[in-house]
Amino acid sequence: MRLYSNRDDEGLKKVIRKLYNFIQSFPDPIKWLYDKAAMYDNNMSQSIWFKEIFLSVHKENILKHHGEFWDKLIKEMIGIVKKVYPDTDTSVPPVCIPECEQYWGKMWEYICICADSVKALKSAESFDEVGSAYDTYIAKTKLGTAVRAYKKAESPIEEWQYYSNKYNSMREDLLSSTSYLPNGTAEQFNKYVHSEELKQTIDDIVWITVLFSELYENAKAKKNVKTFSDIEHLAYRLFSENENIRNEYSLKYNEILIDEYQDTNGLQDSIFTLISRDNKNMFMVGDLKQSIYRFRGGDPTIFKKKYSLDSDEIEIIHLSQNFRSRMQVIDSINDVFRFNMSQDVGDVDYNDTAALQREESRECYINTAENARNDYKSEFYCIGKSKDSKESSSDYLEAVTVANRIKELVDNHFKVYDGNGKYRDLKYSDIVVLMRSTKVNGELLQEILESNNIPSFLQKEEYFEKREIKLMLTLISLINNHIQDIPLVSVMRSPIGNFTENELSKIRLENRASSFYNAVKYYKSSSDDLTKEEQKLSKKCKSFLKDLDRWRGYVKMKSISALIWTLYEETGFYDFMGALEGGDEAQANLKLLYERARKYEESGFKGIFNFIRYIERIEKRNEDLSGAQLINENHNVVRIMTIHKSKGLEFPVVFIMRTTKNMLASKPTEEHRIQLHKDLGIGIDYINYENLYLKKLMFTKYIKRQNQSETLSEELRLLYVAMTRAKEKLIIVSSDKYKDENEFNQKIQEAVYNAKTMPKYIIASNAKKYSDWLIPSIGISLNHWNFIPRFLAKTTVSDVIKEKQETIKVKNIDEMREKVQKLLEFHYERPQSGNIPTKTSVTAIKEMAEEELTRKSDIEYEPIYMMQKPDFMRTEKLGTQIGTAHHQLMAFFNIEKIKTLTENNYADFVTSELVRVTNDGQIDSNVVSDKNIADMICKNVTSFWKSDMGKEVLSAKKVYRESPFEISIPAYEYDNTLPDEYRNEQIILQGIIDLYFEDKNGDIILVDYKTDKCTSKAEQLAVAKKYEKQLILYARAMEKILKKSVKDKYLYLFSPQSVVKLD
Repeated sequence: MRLYSNRDDEGLKKVIRKLYNFIQSFPDPIKWLYDKAAMYDNNMSQSIWFKEIFLSVHKENILKHHGEFWDKLIKEMIGIVKKVYPDTDTSVPPVCIPECEQYWGKMWEYICICADSVKALKSAESFDEVGSAYDTYIAKTKLGTAVRAYKKAESPIEEWQYYSNKYNSMREDLLSSTSYLPNGTAEQFNKYVHSEELKQTIDDIVWITVLFSELYENAKAKKNVKTFSDIEHLAYRLFSENENIRNEYSLKYNEILIDEYQDTNGLQDSIFTLISRDNKNMFMVGDLKQSIYRFRGGDPTIFKKKYSLDSDEIEIIHLSQNFRSRMQVIDSINDVFRFNMSQDVGDVDYNDTAALQREESRECYINTAENARNDYKSEFYCIGKSKDSKESSSDYLEAVTVANRIKELVDNHFKVYDGNGKYRDLKYSDIVVLMRSTKVNGELLQEILESNNIPSFLQKEEYFEKREIKLMLTLISLINNHIQDIPLVSVMRSPIGNFTENELSKIRLENRASSFYNAVKYYKSSSDDLTKEEQKLSKKCKSFLKDLDRWRGYVKMKSISALIWTLYEETGFYDFMGALEGGDEAQANLKLLYERARKYEESGFKGIFNFIRYIERIEKRNEDLSGAQLINENHNVVRIMTIHKSKGLEFPVVFIMRTTKNMLASKPTEEHRIQLHKDLGIGIDYINYENLYLKKLMFTKYIKRQNQSETLSEELRLLYVAMTRAKEKLIIVSSDKYKDENEFNQKIQEAVYNAKTMPKYIIASNAKKYSDWLIPSIGISLNHWNFIPRFLAKTTVSDVIKEKQETIKVKNIDEMREKVQKLLEFHYERPQSGNIPTKTSVTAIKEMAEEELTRKSDIEYEPIYMMQKPDFMRTEKLGTQIGTAHHQLMAFFNIEKIKTLTENNYADFVTSELVRVTNDGQIDSNVVSDKNIADMICKNVTSFWKSDMGKEVLSAKKVYRESPFEISIPAYEYDNTLPDEYRNEQIILQGIIDLYFEDKNGDIILVDYKTDKCTSKAEQLAVAKKYEKQLILYARAMEKILKKSVKDKYLYLFSPQSVVKLD
């Protein structure tokens, strides 16, 4: 038996990598492998799989739901029959009661068979008995769906429908559950599952994984690399293998406090246990209902087991009171999870202890006349669209619904509680829109919100902050200029250089005066009497410099993209990153860097120096590969985020979208041929390459079923996390496709009817999407929900996302090939125009003027050597925040109030304004929490208002602050090195003018504030020169918009508290 074909080993590599990554969350990964391999046997009918899983765990699970259900159902249905036929003889077996068959029809026989099958399974203790029970009652009996027309029943249609619904749902569950039981004789079973081949294959996989683990650990040791899980395993081994150290730490900590305990994995819990005092000084805080990190190793069963311990082993403190949400929100959440969450789905019995509650005496929301008109009842929008309608997607309809509801809430002055019995109007920043993933539709929602003039913020991950990209760009920078200490040390310390910290320290101590490059180059070069360790390090230095010289030589021979790929291959960095956790994503990022370099060169640019400067400019402008982020979450914006990122946060108004997306859908990959589970171990398919067929074995299917069940539980907990973020208003939007409005209404009615008739766990465990939980539970609890169904037969797509699509009409296949070939071979005749932005900012043009990117096709400029400061020595970030604080205070300053004060009172008033503007959320409180910074800002702003310029502003006819604008400019003003054919392309220029005013004579005066540090007159003139072009563009924009000339342009410099007039 082989897992993969002879063509290559790629599939096997992926399987081993998946298994290796999976076992890292266990205290002893290798022991886990051997233990799980032992579950397989050459005689699978006597294996651990049969004895401890199928005959024990799985059988008990079937009996848990079916053991008493069928007998109770039979008793209940017989009771109904006896009321109609009082003389019914119930002393005979139920299947032999003619009145029951007459009243209930064929369904009665099926129900009796189900009851008998469960009894037979309950008494089965051996392989043969289990096989016999399955063959007799399941395999050889056609347990059909209850159909009234099959044999006419005398029971009223409503009554028959009620019980047939129960039967059909539990029948499906019984058939599904028993399908995992082995059947036939032991000999037939072993032959079917290929016991000996199966056992050998599992042993081989474990052997390869153990070997890979050893080799990989050695490779990481040579490269001085440790993953986070490596550090955890080292800590575990340190404590488990050294009693003295374990006891030392056990005595050191009087208490061990663990937060978010529900997301702990087995390895972490083992470390906590080792250093505890027999678990008696561990204080664990967690909420099992919020365990949502199973995908990265979190194991909620650890918390669950602790929770179920006897009271003499553990003390449980229930923190049952909720102080976040209004009772309207609490009640609506409880309705959903009382119906859906249980030990079977969600791992929690959502009873009175687990439910959200708040005692009336602890009510934290005080209702007043201000909020009397508010409706805080939770809302569920259930939107249907025609399957035939292709005009707009479900995601588009949900986005439009969200946008419209936000506008209604804001426009109607929805009130939110601001504490101390006060209410205020809802702001955009009070609102969050949550979805399972924002990758696909986050930007669509953002577009719809912006088209409705609703500001929003969608967090995008920064590409250049990825570890693999930062290191590769550092290496490229080092190749361009090797006299850079920080990049050199970074590369040497990385897996590329393999130097340890001790080795780097020895190199520096040997030569402290020169650059680090020279220290490496001349390490022990003049010494003959070297120790073995020194000889080894000297050889290592020479080898590294030899590699670096070779890579520098490639610069003259290779394109940038070819150089990057050569570096991937020669350093092994690409393959190395692929082996780490998240390796697929890391390799995709590295490919993207290669593609970026290739496209850069295709645009006519050349040279490694130019490429580095190009990347620096992208980073500097915060454009990244995902585009610029002009606003952030600190502004007054609607936030769009994933449910995972919202954990721990709270918002007055919460929207939840995309509740009809399949939770369990996943694309089949080669890794899916192996199924892994912490308790059930390893499951594989049987593949016969000689006869070309694949067999899904019950072990693999059972593990997959268990994984899906646990994923389903986590998804329900994830929905709980999403809904409990709401403080005052919860709104869920759901949309799906239906044949027509009748089907839409019928499906809703059917879901609500099932909720009233079927066992709750059946509905919850068969959910494929969030709406499968929401519609039935909300549909039967309308006291706490506004259920708003809408069917849209026809919809109109907004111009925001509408795209014209042209189809290629062909007469024959040859014509189609020709047209496709032309499309594939198309080359844009003006490739450089792709580097001219359609829109830019004044700041970007100012930066281009400062450091112009040289574009020479034939000449390579000698690199500029400089010593770069590390990030921790740079202050640009804080400086930018301080500058922003100055601007925000000036923008929101109460000018009318200061006009009424004397200069002696200016300082106190400026201080109070700083507090007010900060409290309003316009200034980052973290910045001004530093008293020195706050005092500096107040001093600078006070000096402005006391200056001649400030007095002119206060006496002006009209004052305008933070005025945005957009005008068009020719492309050469953006980049004066563009070829002639591009110079007159039009670019939209946008910016924000700090302040302009109309003086007593009606003239326009332009003022721009700057916080650049400059003390001498020469430094001030240099700053003025730096911003000259920026103010010229500001003036031109104002003149174009106001149809009036600008008389004077000034820079106000806060640092020296001086004014510079620009010509």
